Amino acid sequence: MITYVSHIGYTYDWPKKKLSLKKTQFELYFKKKKLINDNCKKPFLRKNFKFHDIVFYKNKNWNFGLELINYKKNFQNQNVNTINNHKTANLDLVKINKLKKLYLNSSNVLSDYKLFKNMNFLLNIKFKKNTFYGNLPNFKRKKTQLVVKKNINKTKIYLDDLGFNFISFFSTNIKDDLKRIKKKEINYISKIFKLKINNNILRLVLIRTSGDIIIELIEKR
Repeated sequence: MITYVSHIGYTYDWPKKKLSLKKTQFELYFKKKKLINDNCKKPFLRKNFKFHDIVFYKNKNWNFGLELINYKKNFQNQNVNTINNHKTANLDLVKINKLKKLYLNSSNVLSDYKLFKNMNFLLNIKFKKNTFYGNLPNFKRKKTQLVVKKNINKTKIYLDDLGFNFISFFSTNIKDDLKRIKKKEINYISKIFKLKINNNILRLVLIRTSGDIIIELIEKR
């Protein structure tokens, strides 16, 4: 069962481009370097990098975390996803300090709407023309709206593309949740793999929807 959002994933060269936390409520939660990329991630990367670095922030204005990921090379492709209508290729923590809306783009809006509704990725989900929207589930029970709209350019996003690339959800049982997904609603599902973070063993799976949205499911062990 999907419980709530863990974090959103944002690719950014944070080791070189230092970010100022001044005038924001972002606080460093943890930082990890040279985490091994599992082979299961290969279809979600433009290039097969061995490692990646992450820094994880929390913010009292957010209902979930912000994970910044750095690869050996972050590809400058056209990422049309936005946070508060702010283009995410240019990260400015002040502009996203108070989270209002997240915007994702889909090349198959209707199919992704059915998937998000079936999996309870969104609460109070509604469909309107080439767009659907709803509130992301979170343990604070505050409302954060996600809007998914038609990707006119049909740009395919990868994890090593610069910007806001995926949403991560907590699952109580990944295997059971994967059984609920209809084949026609996805392009690819990775095998389940493990990652150790702060002495916690996590089971993860990556999903590329039929509209090319990337979703991560996390199960704590």
